[in-house]
Amino acid sequence: MNKIVRLVIEPKRQIAVNLDAIAYAEIFDGNLTINFVGRDRPLIIESQEIAMPFWRYLCEHSMSVRCGLEKVAVMPE
Repeated sequence: MNKIVRLVIEPKRQIAVNLDAIAYAEIFDGNLTINFVGRDRPLIIESQEIAMPFWRYLCEHSMSVRCGLEKVAVMPE
């Protein structure tokens, strides 16, 4: 079952993120970069008001993701 999270970027703009499709994510200088399985281009969230809360959400709620201080990676099965 896919876990979909909707990020509100602007009042009328949202992004749906499939947590199960995250291959790798990292946060650096407040920018969140998320690489997805099977996709060539990552999703880059430059707004700290969106990136930091979503980073914390990933660390707390994603069962397939482990968090360190600066990086998140999918745990091997």
